[in-house]
Amino acid sequence: MNKPLTVLVCTHNRADLLRGALESLERQSLARGLFEVLVVDNASTDSTSTVVAECAARAKIDIRSVREAELGLDAARNRGLREAAGQIVAFLDDDARARHDWAAEILKGFERHDAPIQGGRVDLLWESPRPVWFSDVLLRYLIHCDYGPEVVAVTSPPWLYGTNVAFRKSLFQE
Repeated sequence: MNKPLTVLVCTHNRADLLRGALESLERQSLARGLFEVLVVDNASTDSTSTVVAECAARAKIDIRSVREAELGLDAARNRGLREAAGQIVAFLDDDARARHDWAAEILKGFERHDAPIQGGRVDLLWESPRPVWFSDVLLRYLIHCDYGPEVVAVTSPPWLYGTNVAFRKSLFQE
């Protein structure tokens, strides 16, 4: 069944991190019927399939999984794009956590703007306190992204990051 949004999560042997990403998607404010979660298991040999099955069994979100044997993020994302039911496809990394209104804001953004691609803020989750010497300039090397609260057209570097970016699926079909 087609849904407006597919959240695509690609993973390879990172089941423990994947669990946190999927749990953040379970807490989305967007109605369950408006989005699906598609996990592309990129030839994992750990407990990835078990984690996906456990999250799917809780039935808080529509979640499904496909396996891609060819290793690599490009292969995994291309497989996910072929399998996605949504008109909008959003990428979320397996080690990322989506804010509770993330999915709803993606759909609102595409309703308001005719852009083929949208991205958003990426905050870092520090496992320990940020080192004093780690300057704000260095944050971008860890995929931190914050252009501020207003809509900004990104036409040249710096770019959007793949951990929080969404596309109209038709862009890939063209």
